[in-house]
Amino acid sequence: MPAMVHTAVTAQPLLIVEDDRTVRRVLTIAMRHAGFAVEVVESGAEALARLEQGGVSGVLLDLGLPDGRSTDVLDWLHAHEEQPPWLVISAMDRSEAARMDGKIAPRFISKPFDPWTLIDRVKAMIAERGDE
Repeated sequence: MPAMVHTAVTAQPLLIVEDDRTVRRVLTIAMRHAGFAVEVVESGAEALARLEQGGVSGVLLDLGLPDGRSTDVLDWLHAHEEQPPWLVISAMDRSEAARMDGKIAPRFISKPFDPWTLIDRVKAMIAERGDE
């Protein structure tokens, strides 16, 4: 029996911005299993540099980055009309995250998260963007 080959959901990578090695690994495995090409960065500064290059299908952003640049990444996403779709993943309370950025609520996923639910949300987020 031939090996099962996943076709990429999108040719452009999903950018994972996460400093915690374990969470990064879970996200990477789950998203690759779902057929996504994945790029991973560990800081807001790295995320901003990568976003400036373009060609990203979506962003999974941790709010608690050690360089404190999560809000800079959110500002970048809000300021660019052609930004990739994004979701925030955080151990922060949803209301605390909403105070940080009022547009987070519908895009918020709390840690710990169910990888299967996250995969569904990412696929829906990218499909919705494709419908615009």
